[in-house]
Amino acid sequence: MWGTDRGFAATMPLKPGSVLHNRYRIEGILGQGGMGAVYRASDVNLGVPVAVKENLFTTEEYARQFRREATILASLRHPNLPRVTDHFVIEGQGQYLVMDFVEGSDLRQRLESSGPVGEQEAIPWFLDICDALIYLHNRPTPIIHRDIKPGNIKITPDNRAVLVTSGLAKFAEGHGDTTTGAKAMTPGFSPPEQYGTGRTDPRTDIYSLGATLYAALTATVPEDALERAMGRTQLTPVRKRNPSVSNSTARAVEKALSIRPEERYQSASELAAALAATIGASRPTKVHPYPPLNNGLAANGKVANGVAVPQPLPRFSRRQIAAGLGGLALIFILAGASFAAPRLTQRLGGWLSRREQQRGQRRPRPPHLRPASPSSSPPPPPARRTRPSLSLSPRPPPPSHPPPCPRPRAAATDSWRSPPAEAASRRSTWSTSTAPSPAS
Repeated sequence: MWGTDRGFAATMPLKPGSVLHNRYRIEGILGQGGMGAVYRASDVNLGVPVAVKENLFTTEEYARQFRREATILASLRHPNLPRVTDHFVIEGQGQYLVMDFVEGSDLRQRLESSGPVGEQEAIPWFLDICDALIYLHNRPTPIIHRDIKPGNIKITPDNRAVLVTSGLAKFAEGHGDTTTGAKAMTPGFSPPEQYGTGRTDPRTDIYSLGATLYAALTATVPEDALERAMGRTQLTPVRKRNPSVSNSTARAVEKALSIRPEERYQSASELAAALAATIGASRPTKVHPYPPLNNGLAANGKVANGVAVPQPLPRFSRRQIAAGLGGLALIFILAGASFAAPRLTQRLGGWLSRREQQRGQRRPRPPHLRPASPSSSPPPPPARRTRPSLSLSPRPPPPSHPPPCPRPRAAATDSWRSPPAEAASRRSTWSTSTAPSPAS
């Protein structure tokens, strides 16, 4: 049985089969520490598995702070963090957080059973944890986890890493002060500023995550930070414990484990970028736009409370798409023409030369256009062509014809028929006038 000094509840671990808060049936214990335990339970009302985290500090101050922390944790929505669904305090017994049960084994169990984790397998897990830390550190009320270690990282069956929330989280107040639940440290994983009255910030989680990655790659807990800060020991290089780790990954881990906070990575984003570069990862760390429940997105739609919000992809109209395709086709046509132009020019030149030769064979050049030979005298200038003079002789007159003989009009008193004597007289006159002359 544990002691009851300064509000620490004297209680035995919950037994399997017992019902907590008239709703949660305890099925077994998942882990146990100095401040309480984590149980696997079943929600009697919903029939789903849950995890119940127990905190045995029961003073009024801790109880008030616990309620506030539970409310903040219940608003978290992230794929690499469990969802808090309930919280309650049992007087004289403890404080309890109920959260989703995450299937899989934790990293500590994996290291104990299989030894060091390969670099290519471990880095994607820690990129997931960096993603969760970016989300926590950029909340309206920033959250510092302060208890990152192999036992608090679950590896799901689909090979995804989940950072289990802890009752040791620190929350920043509106005026910049911080409040903290139980004060505890994990040797080897807690930075020097977490001991005593040191001030913690997001770089505290950077140190703990670097120590956890050190343990995953070497299956060894790194040297205690307080001992290193006092000069009693030094950090053993990563490659000395596991030579298969690349130089870039070893440098990233050792920088995260720097004693002085200003010498570490200053944010989880920087650490994620360094880890992604070590394995040539094609994806940077994800930043999920999960806005807080009591705060909207930023007015410009780009950043909300320090969390980057992805912008929608631009949408193009049909006219813009047609213009783009037309421009692309024009580029291909011009490129093809530039390749074909030399051959076309050569063929056109050959065709013109052949045509000129054919024309020269058909019609010889005039003498004045022929090239002069060096021995011959220069040809005389060509004769000037003159137009033929026009003849001004008069045109011969047309052949003359005798004028027609007018027909005498009969007298009004005569008959329309001429008398025979008159007709004979006219015939003799016509014959005399039309007879050819002797000279002709």
